[in-house]
Amino acid sequence: MKNGTIFSAADWCDDATVKSNPYGLAKAGAEKVMRQWVESREGDSKPRLITIHPSIVFGPILSARHKEGSMSYLQHFYSGPPFVLKINVNFVDVRDVAKAHVSALTNGRDGERYLLHKRGMWMHEIGAELCKLKPQRKWATRKVPSIIAYSMAIFHPKLSIKQLRGNLGVRIGYDVGNVEQELDFVFTDYQQTLVDSIDSLD
Repeated sequence: MKNGTIFSAADWCDDATVKSNPYGLAKAGAEKVMRQWVESREGDSKPRLITIHPSIVFGPILSARHKEGSMSYLQHFYSGPPFVLKINVNFVDVRDVAKAHVSALTNGRDGERYLLHKRGMWMHEIGAELCKLKPQRKWATRKVPSIIAYSMAIFHPKLSIKQLRGNLGVRIGYDVGNVEQELDFVFTDYQQTLVDSIDSLD
């Protein structure tokens, strides 16, 4: 993935493979099959199709099991070590994802793909923001040098050198276009997302 790339709804993860990105391959493949099926229908039997594509989803959790997956990035600040990797996180509030889905039922354009994304931040920037928003405790802001990060990947069960090569020091972005206007909603302030997310982990 090229550093500085800005993705839009026109982009597909065509470079995904079973080995490099099985999750992306499955998601994109399923959507293509669905779109091909819709296009094969005619007249009244052709359904309306709109797809929603969020970046990493943060927000208040409903269950302890939701601490895994996307929220593991913030769980790190709550209960992880006092340092962070140089990884950029693009996120959107889960409540915005829900609002977009509901609004798309009536306001979405047939056949459209909508990207949902509020902000991209380095992990140390998230830590610094939490220091300002919730100063009653310490938050991880110290960046681990790349050489140490790669050394950690040898022993860490959830890290790999391959994963770090694709993400360490790499920043990408998303062009959401006029999704707010078309789906008639306003993205939640990113600071509110961080606070509500962290509070829900307590």
